[in-house]
Amino acid sequence: TFSSMTVDDVYEIAKVVGAEVEKLIDNYGKSSVEGLVFAARNQAHKCKEEELLKAFETLQVQQQKKRHVKDSDE
Repeated sequence: TFSSMTVDDVYEIAKVVGAEVEKLIDNYGKSSVEGLVFAARNQAHKCKEEELLKAFETLQVQQQKKRHVKDSDE
């Protein structure tokens, strides 16, 4: 599982992935890994987008609760 991984494990995995990417570039050119870079960037943007949507939904729920309390007080 992820919780049993150490920092050293993560660095070792990154080292292996980096070596494989270098092999791809050496054998097929940098264009062979451009899609990988774009996919990683898109994933990062998607995560941020999901985070913002969750925050927005939380705010909406809080506003609805406040309105409900205000309406029931009147």
